[in-house]
Amino acid sequence: MAHEYSVQIHDWITQKKETISRKERAAKDQKKWEQESYYKGQLEELLFIRSYLNDRIDLDTQKYYQ
Repeated sequence: MAHEYSVQIHDWITQKKETISRKERAAKDQKKWEQESYYKGQLEELLFIRSYLNDRIDLDTQKYYQ
């Protein structure tokens, strides 16, 4: 069951990352620097979470994300 949770968590992170990346690009295009900075911070947090999972929890034989 832990394997299924890892897959679901990585899928959720991927979906959030895609959504936030679109919002960040829109904020950049509209020159809304505060929003762009906010979204960059969210992306950094998601990448940190993915890195943490990959280093400490995920199976060494599997890659769950794209």
